[in-house]
Amino acid sequence: MHQAKLATICLVKEEGSLGIKDMRKWNQIAYMGLVFMLAKRAGSLWVQWVWNQHLQGKYLWTMSMPQDCSWVWRSVLKTREEAT
Repeated sequence: MHQAKLATICLVKEEGSLGIKDMRKWNQIAYMGLVFMLAKRAGSLWVQWVWNQHLQGKYLWTMSMPQDCSWVWRSVLKTREEAT
């Protein structure tokens, strides 16, 4: 079994690699999209629900992370630091 670096495997096929997507980066970008939707207050049902259930008049960028939140909400709150 040969080991290869993730950076090497995730190169495009034209550069001689397998062309596998880096799922860590993709996941981080997806969370940043959710942060952007929340900051913009986009007109989706999810954004309205988050503002009513989690934010409740708090400021998105400075609110503290609750102890009893889900892993998705925790990931969104962690990502807001990189989104600024």
